[in-house]
Amino acid sequence: MGKKQRLVLAALLVTVVGGFAWLVSSQLGTEPVYQGKPLNFWLKGFNGDTNSVATKAFRAMGTNAIPILIERLRYKDPIIKAKLLRLANRNSFYEFSFRRDSDINLEAALALRVLGEQAKTALPQLEQLAKSKDEDTAVNSLLAMSYMGTEAIVPLTSALTNRSFYIQYAAIGALLDSPSVAIPEQRKAVALSLSRLLANSDASTREIITNFLLKIDPEAAAKAGLR
Repeated sequence: MGKKQRLVLAALLVTVVGGFAWLVSSQLGTEPVYQGKPLNFWLKGFNGDTNSVATKAFRAMGTNAIPILIERLRYKDPIIKAKLLRLANRNSFYEFSFRRDSDINLEAALALRVLGEQAKTALPQLEQLAKSKDEDTAVNSLLAMSYMGTEAIVPLTSALTNRSFYIQYAAIGALLDSPSVAIPEQRKAVALSLSRLLANSDASTREIITNFLLKIDPEAAAKAGLR
């Protein structure tokens, strides 16, 4: 591809991606604002740091941020955008770095996670998304629920029986991350569910479950013959 053609392709890509960004933004409606900057500003590049200014922004926005965060968590790039990005990067000396849906999804999941119990009104939606056929959407939903209190334990535990080992790993990780597992009643319920999962798990999953059970409930681990 010649230089002129590459420039035309780059211009087309910028126009199309910019158009999609505007369309997504307009569909999501008015964003809540913190320190004069909208939710989208605080989400860009957010890595889950609970001590960041972004976390303060999300917590200040509270439940007003939830509808948009849910939409961003399940957002998928239009096929044409993905194709244009691949074509541009294959035919250009410059590596385009437009934000992809996976970045948008993860940032939203992490924002919901740091909102914690402030966002537990989103649990019914997240529980449904955790059953999605799209594994990335399911995994991000589990991550989002991990700090949402005792009410999140049931949907997180339910995900342990998902046919996808990828989703099972994510559920185990979210449970490991959840402060609610420290509560004795919740710990027992989680330990029981994990014990039942052992027989039908692969070696890697069994190792994770074993280490988790030994950590949170040595008695249950002993009954399951683990050590």
